Amino acid sequence: MIPTRLHALADYLLPATIAALSLSPRRGWATRRIMQAGPVWHYGYTVLTRYEGGLVPSISMRAYLA
Repeated sequence: MIPTRLHALADYLLPATIAALSLSPRRGWATRRIMQAGPVWHYGYTVLTRYEGGLVPSISMRAYLA
């Protein structure tokens, strides 16, 4: 397992990277839409998780990982 602080950092950096990669015109429109919507969903539950990265801690880390 990785420390929860590192997990929090990854939870914010990786979706941002995916969203940035979605700007490439070399991808199809459907792929770009998924790459733009996925990070929004991920940030939503990251913010709600009870750990160092959560801003409104309401979901347990166990539920988040499930």
